[in-house]
Amino acid sequence: MAADEDLVGLLVGRLDAARNLELQLHDTRFASVQGVGKLRNRLASELRFLEGIKSGKTRLEKKYIETSNVTHFENIVSSLQRFHDVQAVFHTFSIVDPITDTVLKHTVDIVAKKGDQWIKVISRSAKGICMDWLTGCSRNVFEQAETYLSMAALFQKNFCPPEVVFEFVAGVPDAMAAKLRSHGVFVMGEEIPIESITKVPEEFLEMLMEDVKECDDRVVSNCTSPSQAPPVNLDVSAVFVLISNLTHERGTDHRFGSTLLTQQAEMEKRNPARKQLLSQIEGREWIICRTAYDSVRDILSTVGGDSEKKRMEELFQKVRIVDDAISEKTSKLKHSDRINQRSLGVSFDVILHESRALSEQKELPLNHMK
Repeated sequence: MAADEDLVGLLVGRLDAARNLELQLHDTRFASVQGVGKLRNRLASELRFLEGIKSGKTRLEKKYIETSNVTHFENIVSSLQRFHDVQAVFHTFSIVDPITDTVLKHTVDIVAKKGDQWIKVISRSAKGICMDWLTGCSRNVFEQAETYLSMAALFQKNFCPPEVVFEFVAGVPDAMAAKLRSHGVFVMGEEIPIESITKVPEEFLEMLMEDVKECDDRVVSNCTSPSQAPPVNLDVSAVFVLISNLTHERGTDHRFGSTLLTQQAEMEKRNPARKQLLSQIEGREWIICRTAYDSVRDILSTVGGDSEKKRMEELFQKVRIVDDAISEKTSKLKHSDRINQRSLGVSFDVILHESRALSEQKELPLNHMK
């Protein structure tokens, strides 16, 4: 009887927690996080199941209460508030394998740091984590880490894979945490001595120690450090913003026979495009691909004014030209609805700015009257 009362108490606690989470997820602070609707739906499904137990539609059993996902959802929501610049929750990344032509998919618990960080929230106990590994569970943390790392390598941002973070809410065996770090996973959570959890066979301990010492002496990532911003790749429109007469002193004082230039002059008066762009790219290396470089020179030779051509030469003294180099892997990608000659299904960080046309040849004299 007392056991049944304890189960009822646990059930009520799970229901209260689920309803509280439901309210939290409708808060405006989560409005911009992609996938919150998916989390709400999963929570609603869990809530319906628990309410079914309470109403008697489903038998009250200990296993149903103990395996409820409500606690894990609580941990997910807590992490959403703790990590910075969270973009998405339960976000699925997919990509076509160019070799097998199959679609690879992987769902990440939390995408943070504007995409630079993939977080897996692990609610399982430290003992459960250890036993999963010892008993050969197919989804132990090492296999999960391998999946996260291999998929992260396919979704690089600024030529670097996102950092993979495993957050162990209920703790993690210390030797297993060290092994995860040796593979490149950032580990969060209390580290519990593995010998205090269970007796681990010697051969298993040796497996955990493999490569761990070497990891301490090497750099795990070859990516640019956070203190070094990646280079900025200038496209043709960015170059025009930087060299057009329209974005320089007295450039907007002129009248133009072109409606487009007249509109852009008004826009420039309200929002100087060159100043805005420079504020985002100064202090970083500037690069330009050979195709864009050749296009700029070709266009300037036809429609550029003398001052604009001079600014182009001065600008290119500060820019590193990068030859076009399509990798063998990229060249083998098959064309589809999402992959074609101009779009290879790869997402890049972009700096948005208003466009400005070359204006010098179209300027009417300052004293021109309609």
